[in-house]
Amino acid sequence: MLLALGTTLAIGLMLLRFVDVDQVLLLGLVPIAPFIVALGVVTLAATYGLRAFGAAVAAVVLLGALAMPGTLLPRSGCDVVAGRSASSLVIFSHNVLVGNQEVTAVADQLLAMDPDVVLLQEAPDGFVAALETVLDGRFPYRESTGFQSILSRWPLTDVKITGTATGGALIATTTAPDQQLRIANFHASAPLRAERRANQRVEYGDMREWRVSESVDVVMGDFNAAGSQPLYRQLVGDGFVDAHRSAGCGFGLTWKRLQAVALLSLDHALVHEDYTVESFEIFDYAGSDHKAIAIRIDATE
Repeated sequence: MLLALGTTLAIGLMLLRFVDVDQVLLLGLVPIAPFIVALGVVTLAATYGLRAFGAAVAAVVLLGALAMPGTLLPRSGCDVVAGRSASSLVIFSHNVLVGNQEVTAVADQLLAMDPDVVLLQEAPDGFVAALETVLDGRFPYRESTGFQSILSRWPLTDVKITGTATGGALIATTTAPDQQLRIANFHASAPLRAERRANQRVEYGDMREWRVSESVDVVMGDFNAAGSQPLYRQLVGDGFVDAHRSAGCGFGLTWKRLQAVALLSLDHALVHEDYTVESFEIFDYAGSDHKAIAIRIDATE
C-alpha cells in the first residue's frame, strides 16, 4: 500500500514537470513522496524477500530521476575550480529571516569567507546596521530597501528597485578594479496564499524582462520556488545558467522546515553565460530557516 501510494505520487510529480502546474502543494509533495516510497520498499523486502526488494529499488531510482529533477538531485562530477584568482568575484546571499538576532553568527561567516558582495533578504535596517558594526567597515557601500540589502567592497551605482508589495528585486552595479558587475538581489513572494502566488508570478515575469533590459549579470537570492518547479525552470536559459547545476556539489537544499532538515532548494543563483561559475557553496548556521549560498565567478575568456 505504501509503495503504491509513494509510486503514484512520484509518477504524478513526473507528469506535472511537463505541464505548467506550479502550485505550492508541490513543495510538500516533492519531499514526501520519496520517504513514502522508501518505507514501502522496506515493507516489501520484509514481506517478499530480496528479489522484490531489488526490483522496487530499481523502480524507485527511475521514478526519482524523473520526478525530482534539477537541484533536488545530487550533483556528481562537480566542476568546481580550485583556488581564487585575482579576477574572481565572490557573492554571498542569505535570507536571514525577519527577527533574526544571530548577527554575530552571520558576521563570523562573512569574515571567514571574505566575499566581495553580500546580498541579504528579510534583513531590516536595524539588523544590517548591527551587522556592519561587527564587520567594522569591511563593506563600506550599502543599498537597501529596508527589507533587502546589498553590501559591497566597491561603490554601488545605478540602483533600481522593482517588484510587488510582497517581493521583488534590488538591482545595483558594483565596480570592481577590473570589471563592472550588475547584480540583482531577488526575494520572491512566498506562494502561501492566492494573492501572493499571483504576486510571485508577476515578479518572475518582471525578472525575465529586467534581467535583459537592465543588463543584469547575476540574479541571486530567495526565489521561493524549488529548482524542479516550472516557474523556476523557465528562467534557466536565454543566456543564464543555474550556478548550482553548473558547479555545485550535492543536493543544493537550502530551506529548512521548522529549522530542521533542509528539504527544498529555494535559494538560487542565475549567472550570465559570459561568466564562469567556479564554485557554489552552501552554509548553515543558527537564526534562519534558510541556508546561505555563495558563488565564485570569473569573466569567461
